[in-house]
Amino acid sequence: MQWAFGDFVLDSETYGLRRDQSPLSVEPRVFDLLAYLIQHRDRVVSKDELLVEVWQGQHVSESALTRCIYEARRVLGDDAERQQLVKTVYGRGYQFVAPVRELVDRSEPEAADSGSEAEPSRRRTSRRGGYLLAWLGGGVLLLVGLLAWSGREPVSVTTSLPSRSPPVELESGTVERLMIVPFTADASIGDPGLIALSVSDQLWYRLAAQPGLVLRALEVGAALEAVGLLPSAMLTEAQVDAVVTGRLESAALGGGLELTVQLHELDAADNPRTLTVGTYEVPRVDSKAELQGFLRVRDAIAEDVVEHLRPTFAVRDPAGISPHDPEALRLYLQARERFATITCGDAEVLIDLLDRSLEIDPGFASAWVAKGFALYSQSWSCGREAAFAEQALAAARKGRELAPEFPGAVLLEVTLLSEAGRSEEAYELLLEGWRPIESSPLTHMARAYVLTYAGFLDEAAGSIERALRLDPLVLSEFSIAPTSMLYRGDVDRFLKVAPAGDTPQDRYYRGVALLRQQRFAEALQRVEPAFRLNPSDLFARFASALTAVLEDDDVAALEIVRGIVRQRRELGSRDGELTFKEAQLFAWAGSDPEALDRLEAAVDGGFFCARCIAEEPAFANLSQDARFQALLETASGRHRQFGERFGLTIDL
Repeated sequence: MQWAFGDFVLDSETYGLRRDQSPLSVEPRVFDLLAYLIQHRDRVVSKDELLVEVWQGQHVSESALTRCIYEARRVLGDDAERQQLVKTVYGRGYQFVAPVRELVDRSEPEAADSGSEAEPSRRRTSRRGGYLLAWLGGGVLLLVGLLAWSGREPVSVTTSLPSRSPPVELESGTVERLMIVPFTADASIGDPGLIALSVSDQLWYRLAAQPGLVLRALEVGAALEAVGLLPSAMLTEAQVDAVVTGRLESAALGGGLELTVQLHELDAADNPRTLTVGTYEVPRVDSKAELQGFLRVRDAIAEDVVEHLRPTFAVRDPAGISPHDPEALRLYLQARERFATITCGDAEVLIDLLDRSLEIDPGFASAWVAKGFALYSQSWSCGREAAFAEQALAAARKGRELAPEFPGAVLLEVTLLSEAGRSEEAYELLLEGWRPIESSPLTHMARAYVLTYAGFLDEAAGSIERALRLDPLVLSEFSIAPTSMLYRGDVDRFLKVAPAGDTPQDRYYRGVALLRQQRFAEALQRVEPAFRLNPSDLFARFASALTAVLEDDDVAALEIVRGIVRQRRELGSRDGELTFKEAQLFAWAGSDPEALDRLEAAVDGGFFCARCIAEEPAFANLSQDARFQALLETASGRHRQFGERFGLTIDL
């Protein structure tokens, strides 16, 4: 089937997009998204429907959808403000609104848009799920086009920067919160638009580890641009002091490209103000051999932009964050592409790509941290053997040694130590490096994580609130559940700030919160789809057991939880909080002895949150049991020791 709209033709048989008979480069997922929207153009298509139908059950966050909408508009040249092709219907979803003709035969168009619901032939892709990419920093806006070049003879590339212009002088004087919108390119340029994304990606990494600076992930800027917001509106929506944008266009003279970088702020009267940071000549890149030269140009542009921003905040070079060897970069970008949709079965390929990148550049901290997250996802979400967690910890530690102020590395190491029952060591690590990284919201989330394991729920909730003050989008941006709020009974606050995404983890935690409020029908509606989204995910299996509980099928619930317990025992998984969730499910399903067994294992595994145990409604029937009282005393004892060691107020 072919669909014609304006100057474009979308062909579901060849999976091609043409404009005036010229082929355009379009990502496979963006093609599938456009095909589905066009097929159902007679109505608004909800985000949930698109995530299910276009991603076909893969475990992805809503940011993947907003990125695809952004890319679709970019390829089609659809004005983000006027939205003449893909319209955002706020609160509901998206609709393709341009007139469409269905070309049944390649030579004869139909007379009118019939609104036919005929099923197009859509490419079927493998089911894959994504884990924790956002914690690596940066967005999922990848330079896919850079990965397909064949080797040719080297072509000389020169660096041409503008003559030095005065530094940027903001009305506010300083920047504490900054957002970089992924740089874009004129639609006529095609693949070189990926060059623009590379520059913004490098600039993001250049600034990501700066003390005192909260930097929004690139995908946040992409999402806001995808829904048509202008930079002046993004300042308020993203709650930042300044927004950096860039536009790549064909140069007026010669055959090269020209990149203009601008900075946007509000003046003292809250009027939008735009400053041009610089205009840069950028070479076209048509072969892998030219990539080396382009990397020099890219780094020079990023450095020049930083120099212009330097008066507004202190900037240091975060060593190890970005590589300079093109092959190490190529392999790393290939791994990042796979990270967005990784499953439990194909992580070995991703890890192999990162290992090859690190063989070339062993000082590449970002690749070490990415490898750590890949290994961690296998251990935590996929139920793989404990050795994966140990390898992940070693990779995280290497990344932190290379880049001590990289919050993603610190967060990963603290998380792994806490889950290994080594909360004291995790908190010591935070205290050692606290001063240079305390301005990062991820650092406060790391503190909340370890304090939740240690049972300091009020302190943990306070750290989450501080993270939200630094970055009001931190929980939804990184899909982090504020579990301390849930454990301390602050369910209303949890539901207000917790991510409402479609990952199994998000669905499970919201289901538990709704269960705590006895909103059983809503809880069932929330958790029931989780297992279908990603059956191999551990939280999807938790959600499946909770679904059985809510459907009053205790036999099925117990069978599911017993299967989870057997598998985790066989693999040597120790994570005490996951064991605590098993105890909850056993109690909800009516098996108090098994709930007690798992509670003892949870405390032994390092989840010594005495208040979590004492105040959990599911354990009300256990409160007078001698075993319950004994394990509660054990948890309380370690909690007190932790508080005395680190000067924290006992939270019992």
